[in-house]
Parts: sequence; structure tokens; C-alpha cells
Amino acid sequence: MLKGIGVLTGIVIMAAVIGKSGGYIVKKLPNDHDPAHVHIYGDNIANKAHGIRVGLDGNPLPGEKELPPGARKAIKKLWELIIKPLLG
Repeated sequence: MLKGIGVLTGIVIMAAVIGKSGGYIVKKLPNDHDPAHVHIYGDNIANKAHGIRVGLDGNPLPGEKELPPGARKAIKKLWELIIKPLLG
């Protein structure tokens, strides 16, 4: 049983949820590559494992899909929470 708890703890540490808004979840992955970015996930974002990577300017990184309107709204609503981990 303790082994299962360790695995669950490891999963929680892997990605820090920054915030949730309108059905979207924004996460910061530890030791993620440059440039600084977060990942946004939602039902209408096709890549469920990866989400869409969003940079310091609030826009998808090069090569990413465009943000659906609801995801863009969630990014704006959560921006103050998002920018702190990206700059820190």
C-alpha cells in the first residue's frame, strides 16, 4: 500500500496545476525545456497528453495549434497566476 502512495505522490509532483477556468486547466511542468511556457488542456484541445504550450506573451509557441476562444479567455483570466511560475 505504501508503494501506491509513493507513485501517487510522484504524479502530483510531475505537474503543478496553476489554475482552472472555464473547463481548461493550466499546468507548469517541472524541468520543462526553453522557452518558458505553460501547458493548457481542455476538451476541445486535441492533444490530451501535451495540451497547447503557451509562452510568456500569452500566445502558443511556434508549431503549436491556435488557442480555441475559451482557452484564450482562460489564459487571460489566469494570467497573473501563470506569469509568476514562468518568471520565477
